[in-house]
Amino acid sequence: SRDQHQCQPVRRRLTLILVTASIAVVRIGDRIRHARMLVDGLSGRELSMLAGASRSVTWQIESGEIKDLGTDLASRFAEALGVSLEWLVRGIGEEPRAEAVRAAVEAARARRAAPPPPEAA
Repeated sequence: SRDQHQCQPVRRRLTLILVTASIAVVRIGDRIRHARMLVDGLSGRELSMLAGASRSVTWQIESGEIKDLGTDLASRFAEALGVSLEWLVRGIGEEPRAEAVRAAVEAARARRAAPPPPEAA
């Protein structure tokens, strides 16, 4: 009938949207962006500073140009975002919760703002 025909394109679009959403965090750059977007106002530039990376490197990671971060850099991003290294690098484990990412970013911001410890004599 005509009503059934009109509903099918909507179903197809909904299916496409769901499939696209499930593929969204396949690459490491997508996972970093996904976690970053859980924190309102966390720009790529600020995340770069919190992770000790250049903005251009963060952009290249998020855009997929850099796929292998190395353990040190991946660990710094994982710590700044409060996600497990295994989830960040391999996509294995639970996706990060917004509250946990926000708390980790706030802690990273506080560490960055704190004065450096005095040097030992």
